[in-house]
Amino acid sequence: MNFLSFMDWSSRRRLFYILFLILAVFALVFYNLYPYLNPIPTCNDKKMNGIELGVDCGGACSLQCKNTYIPLKIGLEKIFANGSDKDLFVVFENDNNYIAPYIVKFDLEVMDSSGVIIETIKKEVVAGTQKKIPVLISKYKNKDAYKLVVKNLEYEMYTTRGSAEMALSDFDMSEDNTKLNVKIRNVYKGNLAQSFRVYLLLKNINDEVIGINYQDVSAMRFEEVKNLYFLWAEPLQDNVHSVDLITISNLYR
Repeated sequence: MNFLSFMDWSSRRRLFYILFLILAVFALVFYNLYPYLNPIPTCNDKKMNGIELGVDCGGACSLQCKNTYIPLKIGLEKIFANGSDKDLFVVFENDNNYIAPYIVKFDLEVMDSSGVIIETIKKEVVAGTQKKIPVLISKYKNKDAYKLVVKNLEYEMYTTRGSAEMALSDFDMSEDNTKLNVKIRNVYKGNLAQSFRVYLLLKNINDEVIGINYQDVSAMRFEEVKNLYFLWAEPLQDNVHSVDLITISNLYR
């Protein structure tokens, strides 16, 4: 027999009311204290809360704190002849996995052979999520352009779903060094539903970049192969020994 059997119905009812009231008060207190015990990070309230690693960054926030990622490196600053004009080309390298910048801002100083600054070009580009971020300024008119220097680099890093990857299946350069046919294959673990841009970097036997080109490609299924055809206005001055691809994709969370 339990102790309730010794109580009349009126006493039992009062006991149930008291227990119910205690549970209700406990639930109300817990409901009001929960945000303080386990605050939800808002990622835009200018405060460090929840499991954030900094103010509105890290943890559950897409924005990454500056001390939690490897900074971008400058992999290439080079000028190429393009007929009577020149192409200015910069490549930034991202050594992080599943972290990438969205917008990259920088100043590009264009110098002559004496190191005198001809022009400072302010650039702001959508970076994509790939490991290398190419920036091309095509048909630059000043023939004295000789050297490039990147200054005042600014960006923020965000969580991504990785980067789209293209494998080079084959390439064939024409005898006059003006046409290149390549086959690319989508090796990203999924379909690419939107169009994307592919940059082509031609290298000589010394692994030096001797030419660049790009092309916009429509959506590709996983493992699909496409033929791309690239043209140059004038023959390349060096023989092509190898080819690198840079795929511009936007796989942000």
